[in-house]
Amino acid sequence: NWKAASSLNVRGLYEFFQGGMHNPNPLPNVKDMITGRSWTASELRVKSFEDLHKLWYILLKERNLLATMFEEAKHWNKIADKEWLKRWDDRKFKTQKSMARIRHVLSERRVAYEYAIREDPKLFGLEEAPKPHIGYREEAIPNKRRTRLGRKAFTRMRSIK
Repeated sequence: NWKAASSLNVRGLYEFFQGGMHNPNPLPNVKDMITGRSWTASELRVKSFEDLHKLWYILLKERNLLATMFEEAKHWNKIADKEWLKRWDDRKFKTQKSMARIRHVLSERRVAYEYAIREDPKLFGLEEAPKPHIGYREEAIPNKRRTRLGRKAFTRMRSIK
């Protein structure tokens, strides 16, 4: 039931300003900067993938709104107001923390899915478990060492063994 952003609710560039289309305010006062808390991982774990997807884009819009707000604050020299800057920074931190927690929850789900497939591939309609991604294979580790340390260092490491 998820729909792309082609609905009538999309307001274009006005979504970069607090207040939206009806009251665009690029630089809200300190009182308007007060927000709630960030999402916790336990709250996000019970959300569906679609809900997490929607929430991710809401937080992305918030991040862009905060970036616009900061640029306007630089333009109008509002950066000197320590209280405003503290509230802006707090709001930005909550947005970033929530986005990081969404990524973490999705990573947990991916790991659990991969583990379940390896344990019982027939449960997912597969004959055998798929081979892991090259990043997970043990054969790829020496190649990573070679690129990180350089060819000479890798040769020295090999001769030490």
